[in-house]
Amino acid sequence: MSANSKILSSGIPAEKALRIIGYRNFWDDANWMNEFDSEFSVAEIRRAANFPWSEDILRGPCPFFRDKPLWETHFAFLGVPLLNRKPLTALRWHKKEMITSEPISALSINPWRPDQRATMDATMPFRWHLVLKSIVPGSEDRIFENQLKLLPPDYEVPTTIVGLTKDVLLRIHTKERVNETRLSATCDRTAQTALMNAGAIPCVGMPGGSGPRIEYWRGDAHPLIGIGASRKLPIR
Repeated sequence: MSANSKILSSGIPAEKALRIIGYRNFWDDANWMNEFDSEFSVAEIRRAANFPWSEDILRGPCPFFRDKPLWETHFAFLGVPLLNRKPLTALRWHKKEMITSEPISALSINPWRPDQRATMDATMPFRWHLVLKSIVPGSEDRIFENQLKLLPPDYEVPTTIVGLTKDVLLRIHTKERVNETRLSATCDRTAQTALMNAGAIPCVGMPGGSGPRIEYWRGDAHPLIGIGASRKLPIR
């Protein structure tokens, strides 16, 4: 292997991560199977048993809330591209709105059109995700480019499907509502259509006590829109 090659760090067993993080902030293959009758191959179950982040990271201080440990402010979930053998997209969650007894909606014009990939077609990879539950504190009322400057090097902006799934799973798992007064910007962008301008940013949240919601933002400073944060997979 060359000196420039990068491989995933070993992390810790998922069962140990669960003991550290706690049931409320953890969603694994067993949760997918219990809640949705999901099926996994032997190889996928083996992959799911390896949690990529270390105990030191989980027990260490959260970079956004320094007085709290990271495990308390983040939600860890096993991302899956398929749910019951069909792609798990934002549209798929929208059709499963009865799961949370609240509509999973989008207020912008016709966001479920097939030419908007972020909501219609995009899925997430089969891997663990470690996502800040709230928006990055202090990120609201800033243009998107300045919001990005608040992210530490070990973080990235989640995709729409990752951010939405985090909100949905937390709501199912714990009844917790995240981002009730703010929306969380994602890394996706809209395509130009007859009903949508190009370059708008999908944002997710649960404003006003609603179910999970997707809206679109032009990236200007807005007091009700912050940015999401997802921990990058560690490398060594």
